[in-house]
Amino acid sequence: MARCSGRGAANLTAIMTAAERSRNTAEAFNAGLALKHLLLARLYVTKFLVDSDQRSVDRVHTEFASFRRRLAGLDQNPADELRNDTLETIKVAFDDYAATFDELVTIIFERNELIHRTLDELGPEIASHVEALKLDIKSEQDAIGPQLQSRNTISVFAILGVGVIALVFGIFLAVVMTRMSAKMTFAIEAARLAAESSAQTKSDFLASMSHEIRTPMNAVIGLARLALRTDLETRQRDYLSKIHSSGQHLLGIINDILDFSRIEAGKQSVESVDFRIEDVLANMSSLVAEKAADRDLELIFEIDLHLPDSLQGDPLRIGQILINFVNNAVKFTESGEIIIRARVLGEPARPYSSVSRSPTPGSA
Repeated sequence: MARCSGRGAANLTAIMTAAERSRNTAEAFNAGLALKHLLLARLYVTKFLVDSDQRSVDRVHTEFASFRRRLAGLDQNPADELRNDTLETIKVAFDDYAATFDELVTIIFERNELIHRTLDELGPEIASHVEALKLDIKSEQDAIGPQLQSRNTISVFAILGVGVIALVFGIFLAVVMTRMSAKMTFAIEAARLAAESSAQTKSDFLASMSHEIRTPMNAVIGLARLALRTDLETRQRDYLSKIHSSGQHLLGIINDILDFSRIEAGKQSVESVDFRIEDVLANMSSLVAEKAADRDLELIFEIDLHLPDSLQGDPLRIGQILINFVNNAVKFTESGEIIIRARVLGEPARPYSSVSRSPTPGSA
């Protein structure tokens, strides 16, 4: 399944590169959006393998539909047989990928339903056996009780008979309980082994997927970087800069997927490298400024003038944390401004350099 989508991503990258060379901006844009929807679909497929939830399946199908619409926008060109063959290869590979995913969804849901149904059935079965035994004992007691009341004398053998019946029922009850307990233990052990096998499969799949997605993602980032070195209009340069920064952010998410498998293997580590806080804030601004402008919010960055130019830490994860915080602030702020302030903790208040970002939606 991963190889099918990998071939599709590589072919879309080739089409996008050819369109850039021929200065066909519309086709390059369509191919780029199709590649984006394909990569997002693969990420949601990975999320489904971790969570096994219907919401992830719905998101995958949404991205599949968007990918098909963008792929339909890449018109056939009778004069270019190689390009037409590439498009047909993409469609065949994607159809195979989508069909394989649907089969995988069916298998996983059926497996989960089987496990839950098995566990649900064992409990009532034991309870029904216990109730049946209770009724049998009570019926025997009800039958013997009137006879004991009607007679003033009773033989020792009758008392021993009742004791034997009670003992037999007790032994039978113990045997049934032991068998039911063994069946439940076996079912729980089987479910545990299946869960461990599934977790290992997910971990291996995540590691493989994260490595495979990096190839087309690096191609997108590299092509955007090369395009930024050419003569461009201001609006085009702004769009390409946002594509480049968003690609890097998406690559960071892919790295997080790889981190998930590393965490399970106990190999996760945090980087400690030199970085500039201005670069982290600039990248964050390019990702959230448009959303803030859509809600008529003003982003204000205040940086302590005495803050060192070079800091040490993990800029990728610091940037992810800031992006999450600011996205939440944009989401829950009705009006006004959002201030992102950087300063040294424990130091007295000192002058700040202030930068305001409030672009108009759709502007360059």
